[in-house]
Amino acid sequence: MLKVAIVGCGKIADSHASQIQRIKGCEIVGVCDREPLMARQLYERFPVKRFFGQLTDLLSNARPDVVHITTPPESHFEIAKLCLEWGAHVYVEKPFTLYADEARQLISLANERELKITAGHDDQFRPAARRSPGRLFISNSTKARSPSSSKQSRPQL
Repeated sequence: MLKVAIVGCGKIADSHASQIQRIKGCEIVGVCDREPLMARQLYERFPVKRFFGQLTDLLSNARPDVVHITTPPESHFEIAKLCLEWGAHVYVEKPFTLYADEARQLISLANERELKITAGHDDQFRPAARRSPGRLFISNSTKARSPSSSKQSRPQL
């Protein structure tokens, strides 16, 4: 059984909990929010084993295999780092981090610990996102560029 935890119990956490419970062989072993009422309410809405108000309590007591981070972006780096240090794989809602250096640090730590870390970009394959003129395209030189900076014409919406 894959033990999953969710940190950050706002609106998007419901989507994560809903999708996690659909996956055979997964269980939500804990949810955590710095506002314990939010954690308790998510715990009551979904089949969750426990709720916590402190991340270290979640990590030490629930011992998740993977942690979904659904907190405000400015907290992603510290939370992801702590989860990796405790030996959990990490799924971070976008944006991955606020700064490129923080992203590099997390990737390096995950590699050192032989753990996986990923950013959630679940909307990128939906039709509206695929047609968006603001999407980034990756060129052969691996530099990201927007369609407006390329010689390609903008897709029609």
